[in-house]
Amino acid sequence: MSSTFPKEFLFATATSAYQVEGAWNEDGKGEHMWDRVVHTKPDMVKNQHNGDVACDSYHLYKEDVKLIKDAGFDVYRFSISWSRILPNGEITSINQKGVDYYHNLIDELLKNNIQPMVTMYHFDLPQKFQDIGGWANPLIVDYMEDYADLLFQLYGAKVKWWITLNEPYRISVGYDDVFAVPALRLPSSIKYIVLHNCLRAHGRISRLYNEKYRSKQNGKLSLSLDCEYYEGKTESKEDVDAANRFTQFQISISNDIVTTFLFSYFNTIDHLHFQPKNKKIVANYFSVLFMLQLDMLTHPIYSKEGGYPKIVRQVLDEISRKEGRKRSKLPEFTKEEIESLKGSNDFFAFNHYTTLSCTPKFSQNSNQQTKPESTFEDDINSTVSFDPDNKTVYWVKVVPHGIREVLKHIKNTCNNPPVFITENGYCDGGELNDKKRVFYYTEYLKEVLNAMNNYQCNVIGYTAWSFMDNFEWLCGYELKFGIVHVDFNDEKRKRTPKSSYNFFKQLIQSRTIPAN
Repeated sequence: MSSTFPKEFLFATATSAYQVEGAWNEDGKGEHMWDRVVHTKPDMVKNQHNGDVACDSYHLYKEDVKLIKDAGFDVYRFSISWSRILPNGEITSINQKGVDYYHNLIDELLKNNIQPMVTMYHFDLPQKFQDIGGWANPLIVDYMEDYADLLFQLYGAKVKWWITLNEPYRISVGYDDVFAVPALRLPSSIKYIVLHNCLRAHGRISRLYNEKYRSKQNGKLSLSLDCEYYEGKTESKEDVDAANRFTQFQISISNDIVTTFLFSYFNTIDHLHFQPKNKKIVANYFSVLFMLQLDMLTHPIYSKEGGYPKIVRQVLDEISRKEGRKRSKLPEFTKEEIESLKGSNDFFAFNHYTTLSCTPKFSQNSNQQTKPESTFEDDINSTVSFDPDNKTVYWVKVVPHGIREVLKHIKNTCNNPPVFITENGYCDGGELNDKKRVFYYTEYLKEVLNAMNNYQCNVIGYTAWSFMDNFEWLCGYELKFGIVHVDFNDEKRKRTPKSSYNFFKQLIQSRTIPAN
C-alpha cells in the first residue's frame, strides 16, 4: 500500500478560541457560557482549572503562526469567539478590538502562506443567549445568521474555508446532562430541539452565503460532525445486536423491507428479540456506525428528498405517541428549511478520535417502557462505553480501522463527497517525546490512505488536533492533545515542539508517512 499523499492533499492543525486564547475579559470581550460556568461552578472542571489565560494566544498568536509555518501545515483551523466581537451577542454591539484581533491573525496566516479555516461556533455561546435558553430557543437561529453575516462581511474576502458549527451533538449534550456545559437537567427530548435548531442555523447560513457572498468570495462551507466508530463490546449476540441497532438507526435508504422491519422492531416491548431475516444486515454490524444524531444531520444535507430519514421520523413519532405526547419529540422542518439544507455542505467535515463499544442497555427481564420519557439509548436499547481493558491511555482507544470505516460509510451513503477530516488526535500526560501520539498518527494516517487508495474515498484534507496543549474542557489541563507543549506554570506560556510536531514536519515535507 502506498504511504504517499497527493501533492494537493491539505494538512492542517487546529484549536478553538476558548481553549487557547485567554484574555477572557480583555479589550471589550463579553461573557460566554464557559466563562460563566468556570467562575460560578469551578468544581465542574478538573482541578478547578479555567480558560481565563489558557495558552494566551490572544497575545502570542504570531509565535503560534510561526510554529505552524515551520511545521509546514497548509491550513490552520481556529474558531472565532462570538462574544469577543459581539460582547452581548447581537450585531448592535460590535467590538472593534475583537474584530481587529481576528483580522490580525488571519493576515498573519496569509502572510505565511497558511490558509485559515474558520469555525464560527465552537461551544462558547454568549451568556446572554444562554440565559434565554441557548440552542433550545428557536430565536438562536436568527442570532446565529446575523453573526455569520457579519463574519462574511468582515473576513469573507480572506477566508475560503468555513465551518458553521462544531459537533452539534456535543452542543446538545449539556441540555440534559449536569456533567456537560451548560449543565442543565432538562427533559432528554430537548436534545432533539437543539439538534434541530443547529441544522436550521446551518441551512440558513448556507442560503445566506449562496445568495449574498458566494459569487464574490468563492469560499467553501460545511458543518463539522463528530463521527466515532461503534462496534460490539464482545462477539456475543447481545452486544453484536446492540451495535447493529446503532447501524440500523443510521441507515439512510428507502428500502421498504428494512423500514417495515425496523418499525415493527421498535414497536415491540422486548427489544432484545431482534432477529432480522435479512442476514446481510447482521453481517454488516462491523460497518461504520454513527449515533442517531449523525444520520439526522447528514440525511437533510446529502439525500435527494431532504429532511430527516423516514425510519427516524417513524420511530420517534411512535415513541412520542407511546409517551403520551401530542406532537413528536422530533420537530418538523418547513419546506423552505428542507431546501436550504439540501446540498448545504461544500465538503464533508468530521472529527474522529476513537472507537466505542456497544452493549444492550436493558436486560431481557427489565421493563424499559416504565420511564415517562425515553432517552436516545433507551429508544434503541443500546449503550456505548469506553473499554477499560483495551484503551491505551485516558479515553482514546487506538483503533485505526475505525477512521477507514467512517470514510467508507461517508462515501457509500453521501455519494462520495470531498471529505476534510477536521479533527483527529491523541491525548496523553504531556510528554515531549510523545511516542504513543506518533504511533497513533502513523496508524490512523495509514488508514486514511487505505481508504483513499483501496476504497476511492475522496479525502482532500486532514487535521491534527491539536496544534498545542490547551484547556481541554471539563478535563482542564490534565489531558494533553498538542503536538506542541505549553508550560502552563510559566507566565509566558513557553511553547516547545514535541516529537509529534517533528513527525508532521517530516510528513508534510515528503508527503510520505515516515517509515520509522
